[in-house]
Amino acid sequence: TDLRYAYDDISSLTSEYFSKLCTADSGEAFNAMWDEMIADAESIGLADVDEYLSTTYAEVCGILGCE
Repeated sequence: TDLRYAYDDISSLTSEYFSKLCTADSGEAFNAMWDEMIADAESIGLADVDEYLSTTYAEVCGILGCE
């Protein structure tokens, strides 16, 4: 589905940014990269993926009996 593609793309994006964020040479550089990553994720469909995962997680937890 489109959500699955968006989820995969966002997952790849966060993996790509992880080392950059961890090695930022200042708080300002970190914040700039963080904001860039979030903007990229939002353009991919972060809000839709977040909504889907939020509702699906609760449903799956109910089925499995976990909290």
